[in-house]
Amino acid sequence: MPEKSYFTLDEKENVLSVYRQLLRNSRPVLRVEDFNRMRRLISEAVETGHYQRNKQGINPVVRNLNTALILCDRVGLERSMLISVLLFNLVVSEFLTIETVKKEFGDDIAQLIRGLIKSNSLYAKQAAVESENFLQLLSPPSPNVCCALSAQLRKRHPAVGEQSDYLAKQKKRHWDCNIHEGRKPVH
Repeated sequence: MPEKSYFTLDEKENVLSVYRQLLRNSRPVLRVEDFNRMRRLISEAVETGHYQRNKQGINPVVRNLNTALILCDRVGLERSMLISVLLFNLVVSEFLTIETVKKEFGDDIAQLIRGLIKSNSLYAKQAAVESENFLQLLSPPSPNVCCALSAQLRKRHPAVGEQSDYLAKQKKRHWDCNIHEGRKPVH
């Protein structure tokens, strides 16, 4: 009996494509060693069952790679932000500890992951998003802002499919909303 693969065929194609694009686009800020370490860690986490699909069936590897690529393309290249997004689920699943991340990748990445965990816990409690705690999370122009932006992007980004299709749909939706509300469309 054939063993069930962690990735569907579509996910496998998407992961290979996004991984290559991310490797190419982030070359100015990420070293090949960074990618090799992250790839090894993610592979080990998948093999040991620490990287499980969420309640909606979304594959976290696919989502994190796509999120990192969008951050790279839309927000800008920053080593700590990209590595944090790719390692975040490994810490949440308790495959890695914050201390291990700090030791292997640096304190800045460990702090960003702490911020992502904090912002995700606030997003889990919908009422907290509008509370003073959430405003305090966003107030300092520090890594927490990157965490909040990254969390928003992760929340809104679909797990499977081309980013260009998603972004085109978002632009069309924005265009339609502006026309419906009587405003001039923004290009």
